[in-house]
Amino acid sequence: MDPHPANAYVDELLTRAPDVRRPEAEDFVRRVFDGGAEIRRLAQRLESLGEDPLAIAQIISDGVR
Repeated sequence: MDPHPANAYVDELLTRAPDVRRPEAEDFVRRVFDGGAEIRRLAQRLESLGEDPLAIAQIISDGVR
């Protein structure tokens, strides 16, 4: 099985936050990565339904702030 694409970021997180344990770092990074993938799928679905791509980007951008 291929490693999760988010694994590349775990070591960097551990370097920046040495008090975090690896299992927690892996869980956090995967949740962030998977959440971004879900947002991307939602945006693609909205665009396929005819929504304006710029409006979708604005909605997503406003939601992240």
